[in-house]
Amino acid sequence: MANMKDYQKGRMDGMELAYRIAKENGLSGLLDEIRFRGKAKVNTGLMMKELEDASEPMRGFINEGYILIWLAVLHDEFGFGNKRLNQAMDKFEQIYTAIEGGYAGFADYIEEMSKKMGRQLTSRFLSEDAHWEKDPEK
Repeated sequence: MANMKDYQKGRMDGMELAYRIAKENGLSGLLDEIRFRGKAKVNTGLMMKELEDASEPMRGFINEGYILIWLAVLHDEFGFGNKRLNQAMDKFEQIYTAIEGGYAGFADYIEEMSKKMGRQLTSRFLSEDAHWEKDPEK
């Protein structure tokens, strides 16, 4: 009987969340939320925006860590000094700005780097990101 009560409470919580999303963002916002949860396999009582806000520090931590690792690899394995490390960081920021601005997408860079490396790069998570394709209006 406890399982049925948990199930019913879960359904009611889901309905309350759906109502809150629709009230704040309209039906199109609710549809966006449903698509996001389907792609990301998210099962939580938080709205997409709340989830994004809650995970921002973690994403920033991971991104900063990976940038630091790549800079260390460029320095330690390939002899990059001050000038080339700064050039690499500047280029990184340029590409990041292009993707964030919609002028390029992750798909463009996956394709380009796959050709340059001569091996297929795969993307499990980037292909689900809003920045996968460049903005067609830019």
